[in-house]
Amino acid sequence: MALEILRAKGCERDLALILDQLVDGYRALGDTLAEAVERAAARVRAIEAAMAGLGRTAFLARRRDDLAPGLRQIVTERAAYSFLADEGAGEIRVLAIFLAPGPAAPDLRTQLVARLR
Repeated sequence: MALEILRAKGCERDLALILDQLVDGYRALGDTLAEAVERAAARVRAIEAAMAGLGRTAFLARRRDDLAPGLRQIVTERAAYSFLADEGAGEIRVLAIFLAPGPAAPDLRTQLVARLR
């Protein structure tokens, strides 16, 4: 059974920040502004599509009760999603979306703990 995906208020801000980070990264790699915006927008659309699919894969996600009771995290489309799944209510509440960590990425745990406070 697929669960309904609900986004916390901060998710729109997360996606905007991801878009900005990607544009900056693509520009640093030599893309023109137009190319960078196009590539970043396509990547954000893929991230949003993957988020829409969380309802089918939510219980494959890693539990992170050390951060918050019932919290789960999964990485797909090179983005890390933090969410609460309520099977009884038939919904998933996405709390945060971050670019998946790489060598220069900030610590996701620190970012998430700050968000949950």
